[in-house]
Amino acid sequence: MLSFVVFISLSAGCTTVTYLTVLSKKDRLELRTHNVPSSLYEQMVLREPLSLNEVVVLSKCQVSTDFIVRYLDTSGRSYQLTDNEVVWLRKEGVNQDLVKHLKEVHAPFATRVLKAISSGFVDH
Repeated sequence: MLSFVVFISLSAGCTTVTYLTVLSKKDRLELRTHNVPSSLYEQMVLREPLSLNEVVVLSKCQVSTDFIVRYLDTSGRSYQLTDNEVVWLRKEGVNQDLVKHLKEVHAPFATRVLKAISSGFVDH
């Protein structure tokens, strides 16, 4: 489970979402169990968004697709994959469901956080 706090402020029609998240001990253990490289592990503990290369590393470390998807849903980053990136991800062995999810991650961050909360991936 992820623990996090979300601060939402509204002003002049704009919504600003600021969030603080910390990976739970269980999630940190999952990353360690799969021998995720220490630099990527530290980045994820700090809840930083992932590059496509980092998604490939997680996939090659056999971190579950569900875990990666839930992490991506709460990261605040959206992906707009090119056809070449889709081909490259598949060539690198990234799960087809994960590639599909990356292609679809255009939803606003707040919507993805609410989805993660309702799925039980984050504590609220």
